[in-house]
Amino acid sequence: MESKELRIGNFINGSIEVLEIDQYGINGFYDEGMGGMNYNEYGCLIEDARPIPLNEKWLDDFGFREVNGHLGKGYTKGRMFLEYSFIGFLFKNDMISDKIRIDSVHKLQNLFYELLGKDLKLSRNA
Repeated sequence: MESKELRIGNFINGSIEVLEIDQYGINGFYDEGMGGMNYNEYGCLIEDARPIPLNEKWLDDFGFREVNGHLGKGYTKGRMFLEYSFIGFLFKNDMISDKIRIDSVHKLQNLFYELLGKDLKLSRNA
């Protein structure tokens, strides 16, 4: 995973727990009196961050609902549809001839933003 793949609001695996990217980085804060960039006890450097594998629990936490797709099970939220196959979650629409494999939470968040123009937020139940 490269830092250029990440946006504010993306979730990633930190060195200890799941973290969210904020305006300072990965759960960091800027304190000039402490010498600049600092990290709380759960923050981490980008080199230590890892993608979170996308699974059904994350889709549920983001408010996707399960539906029947062409190949079997699928998930939908708004105008976005993901199909589940033996290789993972696939996105396809009429504008794209190939299916795009979405294998991590931050990639789903980024695709959702690019297609729908809004951030993918966790539902209240998550």
